[in-house]
Amino acid sequence: MKPSYTDLDLPGSTICYSPQERLGKNYTVLQRELNQIASLLPVEAAAIHYRNGEGFARESIRYLGNDRPDGPPQYRSALEGRLPGGDRLPRGQLSELKEPQFYPFGEYDPRTEPIADRGRSRPHSPTVYLYLFTRTPHDDEYLLLLAQLPLSAQEQNHLEQRAQFLDDYLTLSWENNQLHQERKACDRALHRGEHQIRHSLGTIALYLENLCLGLTEEAYKQQATIARQIVTDLSLHLTHLLPLEPRDRRETQLYDLREILVEQIDRLRSHWEKKHLTIAYPNTTLRLKIDRWQIQQAIENLLGNAIEFSPDRQTITWNWRVFHNEVLVTVADRGCGLSAQDLKQIFTPSYSRRQGGTGWGLNIAKSAILKHGGTIWGENLPEGGARFSFTLPISE
Repeated sequence: MKPSYTDLDLPGSTICYSPQERLGKNYTVLQRELNQIASLLPVEAAAIHYRNGEGFARESIRYLGNDRPDGPPQYRSALEGRLPGGDRLPRGQLSELKEPQFYPFGEYDPRTEPIADRGRSRPHSPTVYLYLFTRTPHDDEYLLLLAQLPLSAQEQNHLEQRAQFLDDYLTLSWENNQLHQERKACDRALHRGEHQIRHSLGTIALYLENLCLGLTEEAYKQQATIARQIVTDLSLHLTHLLPLEPRDRRETQLYDLREILVEQIDRLRSHWEKKHLTIAYPNTTLRLKIDRWQIQQAIENLLGNAIEFSPDRQTITWNWRVFHNEVLVTVADRGCGLSAQDLKQIFTPSYSRRQGGTGWGLNIAKSAILKHGGTIWGENLPEGGARFSFTLPISE
């Protein structure tokens, strides 16, 4: 089926394009390039044929010389027709065609009479230059140029460079469209996953609530209470964990950093008590304007990392110092310290110092700190062990 065209009146030319492309971004770039080619070369007519972003509908942009707004029949026939045997031409380079014959859009039928020959004597054939785009195996994506006289070598070289730019642009446009479609599919999958996770977390929270009400031994009841709170936090902040919204989205309020640290110490109590560790931290409050969930994640991962690498019966020390416009927070352990490779890759996603580790904990901590405009780093202590430090700005 032959596509329809809309004519756009421009000084010195007639540009035609299929109506679907009026809403696309490709039209502006392709139209500008076609105009530039026509203004710099002795062009009687030209066309760009390509497939749209979905890869199905065939789009076209056409140029006709200013002295013939409708174009002679053979020019319009060529611009609207399909070139048989185009698949045998080399791709990615300019080809000069001698007396080509163009057929209507649709399947090529060798018995079909060429458009230019129907009911009239054979007109004079212009010199035709064709550049087959390399993006797809289709032979109906190309730049076509018709001239009354052959182009010089310099003009052909210029035309080929322009065609290569169009080729690269259409390739990038196609790839960008594919990425966009993949992103949309991922977003749909994430939304479905979020729904399923929220449903499962709700069920777990209900069972944990029953455990909290039914348990009589205080130690187990406390663990069930902590587990219930963790599930509740996950459910409330699930959107932060899934890329469904802009990554830099933060909900900041004034919170006490010491209070957040104490909560995480209680949550991980079973881990550090099992190793008979001591956790020291300042008695002074530290109120900062932060996103509580993100900083909570950072502290939890830094504390869990220190517990993991601390020998039994050692001390993990938290400290902070307030400066004029920022606060410096540190956590130190007495473990084996950081290797040279650790110092380079410790915050890299999927890099882990322990077998079976996911390698995401410190990367999540770094992401949370950076989103607040702070910095984070790790170093070895002279007396042994490692220390992680991060800064957070102090809002007025």
